[in-house]
Amino acid sequence: MRVQKLGQMRISKFSAYILWIISILWFGLCLFLSWQVGEDTVRLSEGMAQNIRRVIQLFGYEVEITSLHMFLRKSAHMAVFFVAGVLCTFSLRKSLPENHCTRGISAILSTIMCGLVAVIAE
Repeated sequence: MRVQKLGQMRISKFSAYILWIISILWFGLCLFLSWQVGEDTVRLSEGMAQNIRRVIQLFGYEVEITSLHMFLRKSAHMAVFFVAGVLCTFSLRKSLPENHCTRGISAILSTIMCGLVAVIAE
């Protein structure tokens, strides 16, 4: 029984490390994308808009490329930081001791961490 608990603790610690590594890499991606030169981000988002438009057209719909491009540029930060918040929250939940406050504390700390990265990025 004790050996089984030790095994579960090791797996839990390992998964916490993996989640933190993924979270840190994602935060790095957030900063990299935010620090790109304006022309580079325009090229990236235009390319994505073209590819998404092609997929939409496969379903028989037509989308104006300028509207799609604008939508992608406006929603990109929200989507990227949403993923960062989810990853950070799960990382904190795996790292903090389990009790009735873990969920609330991890959500608050995650919000603070994502806010700091957003401020650094801008």
